[in-house]
Order: sequence, then C-alpha cells, then structure tokens
Amino acid sequence: MSSDGRSSGRGVRAAFIAVMVTVTAVALVLILTAKTENVRPIKIGCVFEGSVTEVGWNSGNYVGAAAACDATGVELAFRENVPPEEQSCRAAVDELAAEHCTSVFLTSYGYCAFGDVLKADHPEISFFTTGSEYDSENLTFYFGRMYQGRYLAGIIAGLTTKTNVIGYVAAMPNNEVIRGIDAFALGARSVNPDARIIVRYTGSWDDAEREKQSVIRLAGLSADVIGYHQNRENVPEQCDELGIDFIGCYGLSGSYSEHCLTSVECGWKSIYAGIIRDSLSRRYGYKNAYWLGLGEGGVSLAKYSENVSVRARYEVMFAVDRIKAGKRIFSGEIYDNRGVLRCGEDEILSDSALLHSMDWYAEGVEIDEGE
Repeated sequence: MSSDGRSSGRGVRAAFIAVMVTVTAVALVLILTAKTENVRPIKIGCVFEGSVTEVGWNSGNYVGAAAACDATGVELAFRENVPPEEQSCRAAVDELAAEHCTSVFLTSYGYCAFGDVLKADHPEISFFTTGSEYDSENLTFYFGRMYQGRYLAGIIAGLTTKTNVIGYVAAMPNNEVIRGIDAFALGARSVNPDARIIVRYTGSWDDAEREKQSVIRLAGLSADVIGYHQNRENVPEQCDELGIDFIGCYGLSGSYSEHCLTSVECGWKSIYAGIIRDSLSRRYGYKNAYWLGLGEGGVSLAKYSENVSVRARYEVMFAVDRIKAGKRIFSGEIYDNRGVLRCGEDEILSDSALLHSMDWYAEGVEIDEGE
C-alpha cells in the first residue's frame, strides 16, 4: 500500500475515534444529568411534643439534631407542638413521609405507644424512639446514658446538702426516670451514706403548677438540694425563687443564680450524628440501640457554680475517670429501699436489665405521696 493509502486510513480511524469520544461524552452528560435530577437529598424528620424554641427537652433535642444535620449535609424536617395522641402523631409522620424523610425520630416518650402503628403505616421509614421499653424491629432506641450524668449530679448533691435531705421532682415512673433516680441516689450515698432522696411524681412531663408545688412541698420536708426529671425549667425557676440549690435535668438555657449547682446535659449532636453516619453508610439497622455514655459524648455536666465545693469537684472528676475506664455504676452490692439485694458483690447489671427492668428504687430513696 502506498503512503497516501496509509495516511488516508489513519485519517478515517482518527475521525471515527473522535466521533465515538464525542458520542460517549454526550451520553455521560445525559446520564449524569438524569441521575442528578432524580436524586433527592437525604432528609430526616423529628416530631416534637412542644415548641423547638422552648427551653429544656425540646430545644435541646432540636438544636442537637440540626447541628448533626449541618455537619453531615443532611436535611432536617420537623413537626412541633404535636400532642401525644395517635391521630396527631400519625398525621405528623404522614407529612414527614410525604417530604421523603428516610428516618423519623419520635422525640417524646408519649409517642412511643404508637410505634407499631407508625411502622405498619410507613415500612419505608426507619423509626427511632426515646422509650427503651418500645425498642423493636425498625423502632430503635436512642438516647444518652443519662444515668451516668445523674450519678455525678448525685455526688454533688450528696456533698452539698446540709440537712441530708435531697428532693427530686419527676414526671412518671418509667425505666428511664427510675434508672436516673437510682443512679442519683447511688452517687449521693457514695459520698454521704446518710443522704435521703425524697421523690415527688407529678404525673406529667409538663405541669408547671404541680412541679412548682412539688418544690415547695420538698422544701417543707427539709430538702436543701433538689434534682428533677421534667421537660421544662419550672423546677429551677421555683428553686431559684426560694433560694434552694438545684441541679438541671437536660441542660439549662435560663439565667440562674449560684443556686444552680450544675446541669446534666445530653449530647444530642453526637447521638444524632452517629445515627446519621450509619444511615449514610447503610448500617443503621446493625445496632439494637444508640445509647452513648460519657466517653462517647452522650452525656456530660455543665459548668459548676461557686456553691459546688472543691471536694465535690474532685470526687466528680475521679468518678468520671472511673466510668470512662470501664467502671459500671450499677455493679457491686446494691440493695433496694426495701432491703432486697438487687446486685451482688461481683455482679454487673446488664444493659438489658437497665433498659427494661428498672422497676425498683435504690436504698435511700423515698416516694412522697403526701399533699
């Protein structure tokens, strides 16, 4: 073949390759454009019983979820002021499903009873609940190990009280609340064996009048330090007004005097971020629960007031180190307030027992049902 023929052949092949490259590039652009148009951003949803701007449980939950979403590039949708009854809860979840939320967090304990109905309505959604009693397939428990923080708070209360009477205002006797009361009592009595923890139940997560009256009642019983487990800051407000030392429940947003010793804080950002990261990597079904402790950023104590003694600060520091090193709060010899041995000398209560079987009160706890 002549050199002209070879040159002509090379030219044809080059032209063919150029055409194929162009066609392939156009096809890739079309494919990528189509995929981009069809892909929706990942979105999670939260249902709140109150307003996300109110101080306490709801705002803390919301701020943590929003921060976790911002950090992971996930969108957040929410419904607030949703009453804890089935019709309202289902309507809120239906709306979040219509917005293509892949996960929905039921942030109120009052929603937990509707979990099975919601799962049946929306099997395409992964549900999460703060009520450990309702943990089941596609309804995953998530929370901080708040009992660790309440144990530390108990140490401060036990070393602050001068009357040896510590009050505690609580919403209702479920596993989470009782576990926190017991841990608080164990912490207090670890440094002050004479401490009594008197508990008043209000029967509601948000009843300002009953909460404030409970503070007054406990003060009348000689309580000079008060802890609590309620959604809003009614107890701190009443304590500050009366000049009684107190410890916050889920972080405090109000401005208080030195009577605010500290507050137990839930690391909502860490908790939500962990779940979201697992969701993005398609691992969100591999855990039975997301229960983060002191070492994982799930719980902490806020800044101390000047009313917290140097000894109390050191005792808390030593306790934190022990817990992070693996020391279990519910381990060793533990008796309940009726004298029944609940944990043996060489025994450790399992997470399952803590989550599902906390129906007893530790030694030193008294339930006040008086008017």
